[in-house]
Amino acid sequence: MTVPPVNTYTPPTTAHNVPTRLIVAVVQDYDANAITEALTQAHFRLTRVGSTGGFLRMGSTTLLIGVEDWQVSRVKRMIMEHCRERMEVVPPDMLDIHAWYPSDVMEVPVGGAVVFALKIVRFERL
Repeated sequence: MTVPPVNTYTPPTTAHNVPTRLIVAVVQDYDANAITEALTQAHFRLTRVGSTGGFLRMGSTTLLIGVEDWQVSRVKRMIMEHCRERMEVVPPDMLDIHAWYPSDVMEVPVGGAVVFALKIVRFERL
């Protein structure tokens, strides 16, 4: 019986359940638990990364989700269902506009999601 060399690897000819897209979704912290729970219940694997940013410098969560091409629209639909845009009242000094905006408070849209669907060139599960 001949044993192949240790460093020789032949990838399988049919790769099932190998992600071909990486969805990067930046969502507001307020929505993070709901969308994470929904995606997990739908058997999507994901990684949560805490982040901050935007002009309000509010907490957000970045989700990294590996999916196959045909699953991208389903994940985007789920994100749209769980990450709604809403209005929030903030003081003008938080927006650095207090010098020219006379009001005590201002209503601005927050929430929703920013979603990127990136093509995966190489994937390895170690």
